[in-house]
Amino acid sequence: MSDFVPNLPVAAVDARLRAAVAELRSAERSALLWFAELMRRRLYRDCGYSSIHAYAEQVLGFSRNKTFQFIHLAERLEHLPRLRESLTRGELPWTKAREVVKVATEQTERQWIEQAQQLNSRALETRVKAARVSPRALLAEASGQGSLLGSQFPAAAGASPGNSAQAEGNPGRTTNATPPATMVAEAEVTLTLRLRPLELARLQAMVEKIRKAGATTARYQTREELLLAGLDALLASLEVSEHSAMDNSGGQLPRGNSAPPYQVVIYRCEECGAVRLPDGRTLAPAVAAQAACDCRTQREGAPNRASIPATLRRQVLVRDNHRCQAPGCRATRFLEVHHREPRRRGGRNSAANLITLCAVCHRLLHESGVGLAAALPVPTLPNTG
Repeated sequence: MSDFVPNLPVAAVDARLRAAVAELRSAERSALLWFAELMRRRLYRDCGYSSIHAYAEQVLGFSRNKTFQFIHLAERLEHLPRLRESLTRGELPWTKAREVVKVATEQTERQWIEQAQQLNSRALETRVKAARVSPRALLAEASGQGSLLGSQFPAAAGASPGNSAQAEGNPGRTTNATPPATMVAEAEVTLTLRLRPLELARLQAMVEKIRKAGATTARYQTREELLLAGLDALLASLEVSEHSAMDNSGGQLPRGNSAPPYQVVIYRCEECGAVRLPDGRTLAPAVAAQAACDCRTQREGAPNRASIPATLRRQVLVRDNHRCQAPGCRATRFLEVHHREPRRRGGRNSAANLITLCAVCHRLLHESGVGLAAALPVPTLPNTG
């Protein structure tokens, strides 16, 4: 495409504008497919980012809405092979694919692709909107939740073109649960949740609403991370309620500290260095190194000893605003303190050598985080003069 030239005749302006728009749509389609490939293979980790959100913001310059849109499309394309193939071959523009993924399933995607090829974009949007109204209204009425189910969720699906969709549900759902990195064994553990159709619909609606809520919560891009963050938030709220009750009864509130609300026990062999959980599952070396940064060590006949003194740990968390300092990551949960220079190589327990990271970024850094380590900001030390 040639560069812009002003004052051309109307026919030339019209032709060049049409060509530019076609080129733009082709570029957007290619961008989506490459984005889906990077996300599917988790290649953003090799680029030094713990989440696709951080990569999209820092590298691609995406807004949170743009990132959410691309993630949603990439996830849906994984389950819609015919639609992905049509998009790859250029048979369907991504603007239409964006509408089709809202309602298509593996059983109905062929029909929706045919409709998308026959209709213009506005007519397709109208058809998709009509197909989505029935299940949304049905679920809202059945649950009495109203605004809780207000956000559209991906599987108002099952709707065929031109017909009212029936509410679908999956009686069971299998999740590969991935807890915080300090708990993760190398072999993944499967957690099965059995949900009624309405419960599944509520879950999908809440997941989508959380992802749209903003940059802080959007980094929890997997259901596993959302589940853990939700339980962590519930635990925090219960602690706040307990403290409030103590205060109302005349007692004193406990002094604030930065210690985690729960502990994970890890056994390490002094002879071979192997690390395992109490149930016998082994941990990857990166997890062992991650845990060694910020833990309490107990040896037989000796008192527990923190790898970072509690006062210094609190100072570092306060300095870093209780937020992960990895580029593009704004996590405020599952925070750990990392030694920039490991103590085994002479690194000191000083504020200048410590930085706050979330568990996901911390593990990535210990796995293959040369790029991430170089990108970490230099801490601003408080003025003590």
